[in-house]
Amino acid sequence: PPAAVPGPSATAARRLKGLTADASGAAARDQRCEAERVLCKALLELTGELAGEYFPLATSESCVAAPGGMSAEDERHLAERGMLFGAPPGDADGRGAFVNDARDLAVWVNEGDHIRFLAFRPGQAGEEALAALQSAVEGALQQDGYA
Repeated sequence: PPAAVPGPSATAARRLKGLTADASGAAARDQRCEAERVLCKALLELTGELAGEYFPLATSESCVAAPGGMSAEDERHLAERGMLFGAPPGDADGRGAFVNDARDLAVWVNEGDHIRFLAFRPGQAGEEALAALQSAVEGALQQDGYA
């Protein structure tokens, strides 16, 4: 049998101020794309151990930096590490995953909430890394009026 996919040691989620969702909690495509734009800007400004790369879901056409979304190789690699989520067929636009360079922190964009933070470090180190990631992103979002 295949090896078990490791799960995150700590998670947190939130929605962005000023962006709406329908009655089911799902965001419309234009709202997802705006959330992706704002979050990508904030995430790609991170430095040090938080710095990383944004991977729009495969087939996504909403990220100018990666039309068509992530490669099959990136998709496989992130899925194997438990750092990826799936979207309903034909609904990848505005969704993706940011992963830090060490591959032990991730942020899911529009998986359910606008933003879901995940730490893949054990114990207290995971909690501390998650708090640092949230704080850094919150600061960037506050500058743009979405905190």
